[in-house]
Amino acid sequence: MKITDEQAKIIEECIEKVEKETSGELVPAMMDSSDHYPVAHMRLAVLVSFLVAVIFYLMMPEIKNPIWLLYVQIPGLIIGYALAFIPGIKRLLLRKVEIDEEVHQRALEVFFANNLHSTKNRNGVLLFISAMERRVEMVADRGIDELVADDTWNNIVDGMVKDLKKKDYVTAICKAIDECGGILKTHFPATADEHNQNELNNKIIRE
Repeated sequence: MKITDEQAKIIEECIEKVEKETSGELVPAMMDSSDHYPVAHMRLAVLVSFLVAVIFYLMMPEIKNPIWLLYVQIPGLIIGYALAFIPGIKRLLLRKVEIDEEVHQRALEVFFANNLHSTKNRNGVLLFISAMERRVEMVADRGIDELVADDTWNNIVDGMVKDLKKKDYVTAICKAIDECGGILKTHFPATADEHNQNELNNKIIRE
Protein backbone atom coordinates (compact mmCIF):
# COMPACT_ATOMS: atom_id res chain seq x y z
CA MET A 1 0.00 0.00 0.00
CA LYS A 2 1.57 3.22 -1.22
CA ILE A 3 0.37 6.79 -0.91
CA THR A 4 1.60 9.83 -2.79
CA ASP A 5 3.05 12.93 -1.18
CA GLU A 6 -0.18 14.74 -2.01
CA GLN A 7 -2.21 12.07 -0.22
CA ALA A 8 0.15 12.23 2.74
CA LYS A 9 -0.38 15.98 2.93
CA ILE A 10 -4.16 15.49 3.06
CA ILE A 11 -3.80 13.00 5.90
CA GLU A 12 -1.45 15.32 7.80
CA GLU A 13 -4.00 18.12 7.44
CA CYS A 14 -6.59 15.78 8.98
CA ILE A 15 -4.26 15.24 11.93
CA GLU A 16 -3.68 18.96 12.35
CA LYS A 17 -7.41 19.65 12.30
CA VAL A 18 -8.12 16.97 14.91
CA GLU A 19 -5.31 18.05 17.23
CA LYS A 20 -6.61 21.63 17.34
CA GLU A 21 -9.54 20.27 19.35
CA THR A 22 -7.59 18.07 21.76
CA SER A 23 -4.42 18.07 23.80
CA GLY A 24 -3.91 14.45 22.75
CA GLU A 25 -1.39 13.38 20.12
CA LEU A 26 -2.21 11.16 17.14
CA VAL A 27 0.45 9.69 14.86
CA PRO A 28 -0.18 7.41 11.85
CA ALA A 29 2.57 5.08 10.65
CA MET A 30 2.64 3.16 7.37
CA MET A 31 5.12 0.31 6.95
CA ASP A 32 5.80 -1.77 3.85
CA SER A 33 6.28 -4.72 6.19
CA SER A 34 6.78 -5.29 9.91
CA ASP A 35 9.54 -7.84 9.45
CA HIS A 36 11.61 -9.59 6.77
CA TYR A 37 10.25 -12.99 7.92
CA PRO A 38 13.32 -15.11 7.08
CA VAL A 39 11.40 -18.21 8.15
CA ALA A 40 9.06 -17.73 5.18
CA HIS A 41 12.02 -17.68 2.79
CA MET A 42 13.50 -20.82 4.32
CA ARG A 43 10.19 -22.68 4.19
CA LEU A 44 9.70 -21.99 0.50
CA ALA A 45 13.35 -22.64 -0.31
CA VAL A 46 13.18 -26.10 1.27
CA LEU A 47 9.83 -26.87 -0.38
CA VAL A 48 10.94 -25.85 -3.88
CA SER A 49 14.27 -27.65 -3.58
CA PHE A 50 12.44 -30.82 -2.52
CA LEU A 51 10.01 -30.57 -5.43
CA VAL A 52 12.85 -30.00 -7.89
CA ALA A 53 14.63 -33.10 -6.58
CA VAL A 54 11.47 -35.20 -6.88
CA ILE A 55 10.79 -34.01 -10.44
CA PHE A 56 14.42 -34.65 -11.42
CA TYR A 57 14.23 -38.15 -9.96
CA LEU A 58 10.98 -39.00 -11.76
CA MET A 59 12.09 -37.58 -15.11
CA MET A 60 15.58 -39.06 -15.08
CA PRO A 61 15.38 -42.42 -13.29
CA GLU A 62 18.47 -43.67 -15.16
CA ILE A 63 20.66 -41.44 -13.00
CA LYS A 64 21.44 -43.56 -9.98
CA ASN A 65 24.02 -41.44 -8.22
CA PRO A 66 22.14 -39.69 -5.32
CA ILE A 67 24.67 -36.84 -5.32
CA TRP A 68 22.85 -35.42 -8.36
CA LEU A 69 19.71 -35.05 -6.27
CA LEU A 70 21.69 -32.79 -3.95
CA TYR A 71 23.10 -30.77 -6.82
CA VAL A 72 19.69 -30.04 -8.39
CA GLN A 73 18.35 -28.85 -5.05
CA ILE A 74 20.73 -25.87 -5.03
CA PRO A 75 18.88 -23.88 -7.75
CA GLY A 76 15.62 -24.94 -6.08
CA LEU A 77 16.77 -23.38 -2.83
CA ILE A 78 17.69 -20.14 -4.62
CA ILE A 79 14.42 -19.97 -6.56
CA GLY A 80 12.31 -20.71 -3.49
CA TYR A 81 14.11 -18.13 -1.39
CA ALA A 82 13.62 -15.48 -4.10
CA LEU A 83 9.93 -16.27 -4.65
CA ALA A 84 9.21 -15.55 -0.98
CA PHE A 85 9.94 -11.87 -1.63
CA ILE A 86 6.56 -11.67 -3.39
CA PRO A 87 4.16 -10.33 -0.68
CA GLY A 88 1.22 -12.57 -1.60
CA ILE A 89 3.37 -15.69 -1.50
CA LYS A 90 5.08 -14.65 1.72
CA ARG A 91 1.72 -14.23 3.50
CA LEU A 92 0.76 -17.79 2.53
CA LEU A 93 3.94 -19.10 4.14
CA LEU A 94 3.29 -17.47 7.51
CA ARG A 95 1.01 -18.50 10.33
CA LYS A 96 -1.46 -15.97 11.69
CA VAL A 97 0.21 -16.03 15.11
CA GLU A 98 3.58 -15.19 13.53
CA ILE A 99 2.14 -12.21 11.65
CA ASP A 100 0.21 -10.94 14.68
CA GLU A 101 3.30 -11.15 16.87
CA GLU A 102 5.60 -9.34 14.43
CA VAL A 103 3.11 -6.58 13.64
CA HIS A 104 2.42 -5.97 17.32
CA GLN A 105 6.12 -5.90 18.16
CA ARG A 106 6.87 -3.50 15.30
CA ALA A 107 3.99 -1.23 16.33
CA LEU A 108 5.40 -1.03 19.86
CA GLU A 109 8.87 -0.25 18.49
CA VAL A 110 7.49 2.60 16.38
CA PHE A 111 5.45 3.87 19.34
CA PHE A 112 8.46 4.19 21.63
CA ALA A 113 10.96 5.20 18.93
CA ASN A 114 8.80 8.21 18.08
CA ASN A 115 8.22 9.23 21.70
CA LEU A 116 4.48 8.67 21.79
CA HIS A 117 5.02 7.50 25.37
CA SER A 118 6.51 10.83 26.44
CA THR A 119 3.54 13.19 26.11
CA LYS A 120 2.71 15.16 29.26
CA ASN A 121 -0.71 13.57 29.74
CA ARG A 122 0.30 10.15 28.40
CA ASN A 123 -2.33 10.49 25.68
CA GLY A 124 -0.41 9.58 22.53
CA VAL A 125 -2.11 7.23 20.07
CA LEU A 126 -0.38 5.38 17.24
CA LEU A 127 -2.35 4.29 14.18
CA PHE A 128 -0.12 1.58 12.71
CA ILE A 129 -0.59 0.09 9.23
CA SER A 130 1.58 -2.75 7.92
CA ALA A 131 0.95 -3.24 4.20
CA MET A 132 2.43 -6.66 3.43
CA GLU A 133 0.60 -8.32 6.32
CA ARG A 134 -2.57 -6.29 5.66
CA ARG A 135 -2.78 -5.47 9.34
CA VAL A 136 -3.83 -2.38 11.28
CA GLU A 137 -3.04 -1.91 14.95
CA MET A 138 -3.67 0.84 17.47
CA VAL A 139 -1.29 1.53 20.35
CA ALA A 140 -2.57 4.01 22.94
CA ASP A 141 -0.65 5.33 25.92
CA ARG A 142 -2.06 4.56 29.34
CA GLY A 143 -3.37 8.08 29.95
CA ILE A 144 -6.05 7.66 27.29
CA ASP A 145 -6.24 3.87 27.13
CA GLU A 146 -7.41 3.47 30.72
CA LEU A 147 -10.27 5.92 30.11
CA VAL A 148 -11.94 4.10 27.21
CA ALA A 149 -13.74 0.77 26.82
CA ASP A 150 -11.66 -2.30 26.06
CA ASP A 151 -12.99 -2.71 22.52
CA THR A 152 -12.77 0.95 21.53
CA TRP A 153 -9.58 0.71 19.51
CA ASN A 154 -10.51 -2.68 18.04
CA ASN A 155 -13.75 -1.22 16.67
CA ILE A 156 -11.81 1.57 14.94
CA VAL A 157 -9.35 -0.96 13.54
CA ASP A 158 -12.14 -3.21 12.22
CA GLY A 159 -13.81 -0.29 10.47
CA MET A 160 -10.55 0.90 9.01
CA VAL A 161 -9.66 -2.54 7.64
CA LYS A 162 -13.00 -2.65 5.80
CA ASP A 163 -12.41 0.82 4.37
CA LEU A 164 -8.84 0.01 3.30
CA LYS A 165 -10.10 -2.94 1.26
CA LYS A 166 -11.85 -0.39 -0.97
CA LYS A 167 -8.38 1.06 -1.69
CA ASP A 168 -9.47 4.58 -0.80
CA TYR A 169 -6.59 4.94 1.62
CA VAL A 170 -6.91 8.64 2.36
CA THR A 171 -10.59 8.35 3.27
CA ALA A 172 -9.97 5.25 5.40
CA ILE A 173 -7.11 6.82 7.36
CA CYS A 174 -8.77 10.21 7.80
CA LYS A 175 -11.95 8.52 9.03
CA ALA A 176 -9.96 6.61 11.65
CA ILE A 177 -8.14 9.82 12.62
CA ASP A 178 -11.47 11.59 13.11
CA GLU A 179 -12.76 8.73 15.28
CA CYS A 180 -9.64 8.75 17.42
CA GLY A 181 -9.81 12.53 17.60
CA GLY A 182 -13.35 12.34 18.93
CA ILE A 183 -12.22 10.04 21.72
CA LEU A 184 -9.23 12.23 22.58
CA LYS A 185 -11.38 15.37 22.50
CA THR A 186 -13.84 13.82 24.96
CA HIS A 187 -11.17 13.05 27.54
CA PHE A 188 -8.50 15.61 26.67
CA PRO A 189 -10.15 18.67 25.10
CA ALA A 190 -8.01 21.51 23.83
CA THR A 191 -7.09 24.18 26.36
CA ALA A 192 -5.50 27.59 26.12
CA ASP A 193 -2.48 26.72 28.24
CA GLU A 194 0.67 24.77 27.62
CA HIS A 195 -1.17 21.44 27.73
CA ASN A 196 -2.40 22.02 24.18
CA GLN A 197 1.03 22.50 22.67
CA ASN A 198 1.76 20.21 19.75
CA GLU A 199 4.19 17.81 21.40
CA LEU A 200 4.76 15.53 18.41
CA ASN A 201 5.29 15.97 14.68
CA ASN A 202 2.13 15.69 12.54
CA LYS A 203 3.99 13.95 9.73
CA ILE A 204 3.09 10.39 8.74
CA ILE A 205 5.79 7.90 9.61
CA ARG A 206 6.57 6.03 6.39
CA GLU A 207 9.05 3.19 6.09
